[in-house]
Amino acid sequence: MRYIFFAIIVLLFAACSSSTLDKPFQAEYHDAYYQKLFQEKEITPNELFLTNYSVVRQRDYYDYEIEGKTYREILEQAKQFSEQGLPIKTEYATFNKVENLSITTENDGSSTMRPDAGSSRLVKVFRFNANYENTGEKDIALLSSTFLIKGPFQEHIATVGYEINCLLEAGAKVPMGFLVEARAIRDNVLYAKNYETKQVDIETLIYNLTVESAGQEVTYNTAYFDDCIKSEARRAPFKIIDYEEDMNEEDWIVMDDTGNVISLKIQPTFLKAEYSDEVIDINDLRN
Repeated sequence: MRYIFFAIIVLLFAACSSSTLDKPFQAEYHDAYYQKLFQEKEITPNELFLTNYSVVRQRDYYDYEIEGKTYREILEQAKQFSEQGLPIKTEYATFNKVENLSITTENDGSSTMRPDAGSSRLVKVFRFNANYENTGEKDIALLSSTFLIKGPFQEHIATVGYEINCLLEAGAKVPMGFLVEARAIRDNVLYAKNYETKQVDIETLIYNLTVESAGQEVTYNTAYFDDCIKSEARRAPFKIIDYEEDMNEEDWIVMDDTGNVISLKIQPTFLKAEYSDEVIDINDLRN
């Protein structure tokens, strides 16, 4: 009897001391397990984020599963996606790239800002910078610029367009700053999520975002354009592709004859300016 009692104590201790990472994923318990993962010493904050992000981003069309996996297995899978991208093939429509115009981008983190001058409300924004260089021998008037925002798994999150309207002289190098409201990014990340697990650490998500130039609209008729001025002001987009409103699944989710998803075709990847954008003064940003 004494040995049976001792065995029960050992089993109870083992059950209580086992890592949450070894628990199998179950959608209805994920929020509770996610909170317990915060207490795990063997998982870093970024690994915690990737584990939860893998749960939040799982869709049939991304061609990976989390059901039946432990959180440790989900984490290892998430690390692989972070390094190599998602298993599903993703295609992008032809970019409108301009010869002799070089563009590099960098993530500049987040800030909070007032949406308008009279508002007391603050909203979080994702900031990024782009460095434009006219490597040709002719002046260029840059009308607009489109960027792709990609997530921690190298997946498409948003396409954003900005109106520029300034002159890039031959040989000129000009940095520009841009912003996107974080809520728009979050909404696209959670698009078509089919159960209640919708917790997203937006700050860490922003830290893990990358930006790629997707196309520009230019003219060589430069007589009526002023130089692109180096400024700390940031441009807000005239258009953000919203998955709920702008993406038709019949168009961008490509299936074979048996209904299996074979690729994702992201479109549009170039946005032509139709509206004036808003320039945000750096003094309105709160770091």
